[in-house]
Amino acid sequence: MFKIQERKKVLKSEFKESNGVIQYKHFFDFEQANDRLDMKHFTYFLYQMHDLLLKKDKVTIQILGSASSLSPKNYKDNETLARQRAFALQEAFLNYVLQCGFNRDQLDIIAVNSIVQNSESDFSKVQYTLITCY
Repeated sequence: MFKIQERKKVLKSEFKESNGVIQYKHFFDFEQANDRLDMKHFTYFLYQMHDLLLKKDKVTIQILGSASSLSPKNYKDNETLARQRAFALQEAFLNYVLQCGFNRDQLDIIAVNSIVQNSESDFSKVQYTLITCY
């Protein structure tokens, strides 16, 4: 499960916003399934989600877990790892936003998906979870 708290070391995450679509992306080390969310980027994501909710009654949310195609040692397969990442993020996201006072009826989670990707040069680029909200 994700832990929602700050870390002293630099986390690998990013926030993007474009044309009413916001995204929070968190990168993992190889075979890592659970981690702490970067509160700076995640909090900004929640502020932007709140702004979307001021404009409409409900936001649509998609969650994606990704893993590299490199053979895992500690998991049955990479699809299992990617799926575990996606569902761990969904659980952490819902727990946190409900604690922050968001109403569950305002959140329409339409997809929780997982993918396995190949990266010829840098496997760290495909080890992530992504929340997209619009």
